[in-house]
Amino acid sequence: MDHHTFILQNNHMKMVFRLEVLLICLITISSTLASCDLADPDEPIAIKNTFVIAFNGGNLEAFRSKFNPVMKKRNPASKLKGNFENTRGIIGGIQEMTLDKKSNKVYEYHSRHKIASLSVVFTLDDFGQLTEMVITNYDHKDAPKLDRNVSELTLPFNGEWYVFWGGESTSDNYHNSHKSMRGAYDFWVMGTDGKSHKDGAQRNEDFYAYGKEIIAPTGGEILYVNDGIEDNKWRPQQVIEGLEM
Repeated sequence: MDHHTFILQNNHMKMVFRLEVLLICLITISSTLASCDLADPDEPIAIKNTFVIAFNGGNLEAFRSKFNPVMKKRNPASKLKGNFENTRGIIGGIQEMTLDKKSNKVYEYHSRHKIASLSVVFTLDDFGQLTEMVITNYDHKDAPKLDRNVSELTLPFNGEWYVFWGGESTSDNYHNSHKSMRGAYDFWVMGTDGKSHKDGAQRNEDFYAYGKEIIAPTGGEILYVNDGIEDNKWRPQQVIEGLEM
């Protein structure tokens, strides 16, 4: 065997080895993709039903029993209960929950409440255990397009405030990149130092806007009032959007 022949054979062996590895990977992927059936086909319905009961203030542990170990560790009962109570206090309990779409082991539901709708997405493993839950605002794809509002509005406050996020472009107003927040503005009260709060702020009271009077921007009919929700506790350098589950 001369040197060139050895190199060719060596390269051939490498190539065969790589093809075998690739074949094994393809078989593994194919087996994973083919494994779309749950051990218990009724388990998604049970998860949905226990979620509705838990969200509406019922048996929380029955719902948590559907979690896989990682999901259960990530969502202790106290955290889950607090999230459900806060959300329920704002938009009401679940009145109806219907399946919108199913893909492999991902189930997307439309959850209807008194004053809003939510999208609830459950991801299950092969054993029917819940591995992920995502709750966001529901996207009404068939909602009618509203005409531009021509109502005369005033600012919802007195005195001098500053626009922190506002405008029609996303660069001026990040809200415009989220359909549910499009057109929203963030206002703040600026101190003489150019900041919205006192140095070393640790409490809501340390912000200049806190406790200021908020007024109705126009006349109208009050349809819903929800009182008694505690103020959010300010946490430095932490921004939370939506629900964290």
